[in-house]
Amino acid sequence: MEFQRAGKVSLSSATVRRLLFLAAILLVPLPLFVMVPALVPVARFFELAVICWITIAIEGTAGVVGLLSIVMLAHALVYATLLWIVTGILVRLFDSYAPRLLLPVAAMLLLAGILVATISEPYATPFADTARAGFPEVYR
Repeated sequence: MEFQRAGKVSLSSATVRRLLFLAAILLVPLPLFVMVPALVPVARFFELAVICWITIAIEGTAGVVGLLSIVMLAHALVYATLLWIVTGILVRLFDSYAPRLLLPVAAMLLLAGILVATISEPYATPFADTARAGFPEVYR
């Protein structure tokens, strides 16, 4: 982050891309295509994969835990790659056509994503207490 004379904050396009990518990893609901229907963020897929690995370390690979860990990790890696590409395209478009709007638009996208994920219930997760969940509940 660099500070300019007029008191304005300026972020590089790479930093804005990383921030948008991190927000997308934490907020954007994406489908689980195998086993049970779900719409959860990529971070939740990583979390479930880690829980499976801990279970494997304690109890072994008997049962469905090994397969479930592979499914969760595969979903997380594919979705993370796709989100990285999408955020790169968005930042590149704004940076080339309207560089002065890049930071305000990114901030509005972040705030809108947090607001929608917190107020509404965009996530459908079979691994939580309720069938539909908002942002705080999906990571319980």
